[in-house]
Amino acid sequence: MKSDFEFNIAYLKSDKRHALKELAKNTNELVTSLVPFFTTHFFTLSDISIKELNNKNNFFNKVIVAQLESGLLSKDNKLNLSNQYVMVGKSSNIKNIRLFITPINTYSKEYCNIDGFVNYNPSYHRKENYDSIEISIYLSKKVFSRILSHIENSSLISASLCLKNIPGIYKNLSSKNNNQLKVLTNIPEHTMINSYDNNKVKRLGIPSESVICFFIRGEIDNFISANSKGLTVMFIENKLNNRKENKDISFENKKMS
Repeated sequence: MKSDFEFNIAYLKSDKRHALKELAKNTNELVTSLVPFFTTHFFTLSDISIKELNNKNNFFNKVIVAQLESGLLSKDNKLNLSNQYVMVGKSSNIKNIRLFITPINTYSKEYCNIDGFVNYNPSYHRKENYDSIEISIYLSKKVFSRILSHIENSSLISASLCLKNIPGIYKNLSSKNNNQLKVLTNIPEHTMINSYDNNKVKRLGIPSESVICFFIRGEIDNFISANSKGLTVMFIENKLNNRKENKDISFENKKMS
């Protein structure tokens, strides 16, 4: 099936400033020059749900899933510090950004990984955009269980995610839209690009730092879990205001096949 890529993608070794080029499909004329862009990305969690796995062999049969909205929610219910994410080779915004929090066994290391996917559709001229970014956080059973309990007893008011220096994020310096960022993934169209040295092209993976913060209703002991992989989990008592009134966070249990 066809994907709706609008541009060819090339990497030019001789060009020291720009790492990636978007080229016109028919003529291969230059459309966009992209540079790696290292910055901090902020997200607000919404539609948080607990999903049950049908895999009986899994030592822990639940995962936490949430939609992510770019930016941090302010007191007046607006998202600040937000970005628009677009696949390299395309021009439409990625509207589906999801977070998966999964428990791991005692001997595994906690970390955060990011990947992206392109929806394929027989109709090349479809209007909908189903491209997605998936952020996976793998936590110890102890920390995962703490998040789970706050969701199940409705003490979780809000949550945010901060990611620093994500590989595979690019910026068009000539664009007037400073908030639009291009995303290079590990999908076939992004790996089989015209390149002199394909291994030097940065794609989505593990950010240098990841901080996920849960704001909890009621008195709690502020808890911080951090590791050498740059992943930090924070539980903070929310003393300022009840943000559940500002942002609708739905909690539900679902079974995942």
